[in-house]
Amino acid sequence: MKFSWIIYGGMIVLSSCSAKVRNAYEYVDPFIGTDAHGHTFPGATVPFGAVQLSPDTRTMGWDASSGYHYSDSTIIGFSHTHLSGTGCSDLADILFRPVSGDNIWKPLAFSHKDEEAAPGYYCVFFKEEGLLSELTATTHCGIHRYTYKEGAPQKMVIDLKHSLDKEGIQRAEISQTGANEIRGMRCSDGWVKRQDIYFVVQFSKDINRAVFYRDSIPVALQNKEMLKGQDLKVLLGFDEKDTSPLVCKVGISSVSCDNALGNLKSEAGKLSFDAIRGGSEQVWKDKLACIQVSGQSKENIEKFYTALYHTLIVPNETNDVNGQYAKRDNTKGQLSAGQKAYSTLSLWDTFRTWNPLMTLIDTTVVSNMIQSMFRTYDETGELPVWPLCNGETYCMIGYHSVSVIADAYSKGIRGFDVEKALKAMKESAAKDRKGTSYFNKLGFIPSDKSDESVSCLLEYCYDDWCIAQYAKAIGHNDDYTIYMERSLNYKNIFDKNTRFFRPKLLSGEWKSPFDAYKINSAYTEATPWQYRFFVPHDVNGLIRLLGGPSFFEATLDSIFIVPPTIDPEIPDISGSIGQYVHGNEPSHGIAYLYSYIGQSWKTQKWTRQLLDEMYQAKPDGICGNEDCGQMSAWFIMSSLGLYPECPGSNEFVLTSPLFEKAVIQLANGNNLTITANNPEKNVYINEVYLNGKKLDTTFVSYEQIIQGGTLKFVLSAQPNKKRDATLKAPYSYSFN
Repeated sequence: MKFSWIIYGGMIVLSSCSAKVRNAYEYVDPFIGTDAHGHTFPGATVPFGAVQLSPDTRTMGWDASSGYHYSDSTIIGFSHTHLSGTGCSDLADILFRPVSGDNIWKPLAFSHKDEEAAPGYYCVFFKEEGLLSELTATTHCGIHRYTYKEGAPQKMVIDLKHSLDKEGIQRAEISQTGANEIRGMRCSDGWVKRQDIYFVVQFSKDINRAVFYRDSIPVALQNKEMLKGQDLKVLLGFDEKDTSPLVCKVGISSVSCDNALGNLKSEAGKLSFDAIRGGSEQVWKDKLACIQVSGQSKENIEKFYTALYHTLIVPNETNDVNGQYAKRDNTKGQLSAGQKAYSTLSLWDTFRTWNPLMTLIDTTVVSNMIQSMFRTYDETGELPVWPLCNGETYCMIGYHSVSVIADAYSKGIRGFDVEKALKAMKESAAKDRKGTSYFNKLGFIPSDKSDESVSCLLEYCYDDWCIAQYAKAIGHNDDYTIYMERSLNYKNIFDKNTRFFRPKLLSGEWKSPFDAYKINSAYTEATPWQYRFFVPHDVNGLIRLLGGPSFFEATLDSIFIVPPTIDPEIPDISGSIGQYVHGNEPSHGIAYLYSYIGQSWKTQKWTRQLLDEMYQAKPDGICGNEDCGQMSAWFIMSSLGLYPECPGSNEFVLTSPLFEKAVIQLANGNNLTITANNPEKNVYINEVYLNGKKLDTTFVSYEQIIQGGTLKFVLSAQPNKKRDATLKAPYSYSFN
């Protein structure tokens, strides 16, 4: 996808994307995940930035979730906010469309041969118009540079109506407030209600003509008059005699236009496009350096650093440079110095692997996330479920904020009111939502009264285990007992005859008929097979329910070989090996369960196959939705040989690494070096040494990891079954 130069009418535009030295930055390919159902975007952003400036190629359908799909051949324009890998559509705020011809509303045709992306930078050349479009970003600003064909009209459309998937525009405003300045805002209802976004754009050239449109009809405005409505656009014209590129600096804010201007002045100011791009590039280089991997496979390194890039896009900062942010009721809040407010927390996905990864490499982000959760609790009486912007989607199931908080606290990531945290956890667990009232009263959720009853119960059990562990850690033994007992309610929906977790009716009878291969309303984006193994806090208890280690092993083997379920109505079920579905999160811990029964060689076998088959260095290289970094976090942790099977236990289950050497720059300043001998040929672990001492466990603890040092894997081409049988298994509430 690299292009070295563009020649048009005697103009030569050199592409500065070509890499001279292959470091982590140059290995990232933002196009990975933009095809199939990955739902990523290729545009410009910085780590955890408020701006994601990216091209939009479509607005409707499931595969429009990020606004861009690799199969498309036209670009509608470039908008400033996007979601990364979600299964729902929203955002795409403040669209800019460069125009050089007469048809100002027509999408622009493009070819992937004339398109390029790198962290913090995107460019595309529109051949028909002879127009080069380049994008870069800071935390709160999107920066555009458009090089028009010499002599061609230089026009720009700003579209406040443009949105994804029928997002409703409640109100919008726009006006020209200076010779080179436009200000405006829009309030939209999409996945969350009342999303206010304000913007200020300053151009590198004066505007010589501005035509404002409301409902596609031109409207005459007086000087600096504010146009109001729902469907607003403006067509701007610039002096084509000035052949220098048109640079647009756009500051955004959820609070006010004044704050948007403040963000613009603070982060972009008088800096050139190239200077801003260079700063964005350096930020990414510094951030991506937190893990250094090396090996013989260029493709694996590309997959790794693109995965790391994707884990650093989300969550998104919602405060302005002055510390102000929009509260849930859209009033203005003020952060203390040094704090950040974060949203876009895909907690049902990310509690599994992404959050534990961050406890290793960026505890500051973890702390700011938790503080953001507590601000939500202060404003609403509940910890967030799936927050977006300054609202709540209530998407997915569980109350997984408690997992993030309990896991962080157990790892020494503190700095918050511990008593208040327990109160917030308990009140969130008591909210009457998605069957929790039945769960709290009956110990199960009747499937004839509440959908997703099986999946909800299993995830509530894990969340209650998290509350129990936290309560015990701060000395609340009564709460520990209560929530620990609740965490064992998974046994109430286990059917000994079918050996599956089954939906149960309010009468106490099993719901019939039961088909383990069919998707039904009792399970969340899954068949009964995928939720058969979700008891991360009490795997030994699950093993006993399933008939003991031998039957448990046979059952685990079966999930990879029984016929898959293919349902076009549920495209989330993707990346299948039998009934194992790597493209959706309920399956993500299954391969590691062999390590609880002395068969960890099978964990190593399957994780290596998943790393090789479910991730590819190409646009359709992610087998399911990226899900705000969770799919990528699984790749990162598994390729390093460490996996958090039960967040909150502080243990990482071992598997064979993918790289000969990896150096993790831990958040506390220590380094952990992971080595493995010829991992491309050797799949199985023969021995593991931590700082020279041979391990007799299938896991390492967080405390061992953060001390740094060397974790040495001695691999072989054949499994060491005799060794596996002697190793200590990971944490489980129930003993063997």
